[in-house]
Amino acid sequence: MNDSMQPRAGSGLGWAVVGIAIGAALGAGVALLLAPESGARTRERLRNATRDLSQRAVDTFEDARGAVTALGEDARSAVHAGQDAFAHDRAARDTRADGVIGRAANLVAKVVQGAKDEAAR
Repeated sequence: MNDSMQPRAGSGLGWAVVGIAIGAALGAGVALLLAPESGARTRERLRNATRDLSQRAVDTFEDARGAVTALGEDARSAVHAGQDAFAHDRAARDTRADGVIGRAANLVAKVVQGAKDEAAR
């Protein structure tokens, strides 16, 4: 068993939780013993309560699973949108860079041509 799950000596919160759990169990036992209803009726009520709690737990679990699934789909969608935006932005930057490089190459070619013309005179 995981040691962190057990109350530690000197841990006030751990001992308080243990005390509450023991008190709840003892209280439930005393309530069953002193219940004014018949044993059959009490057992039926316990069965119904257990069934209701079980169904609520299943419903809560399924709600949580749905929320996690939706969160995962949202995260995937956000990643894809980010990748698409990055690719689009990169293409735009590459296009701008190609234009700048082309203009610079033209300018260099003009300067070289001007130098050649000057040297030829």
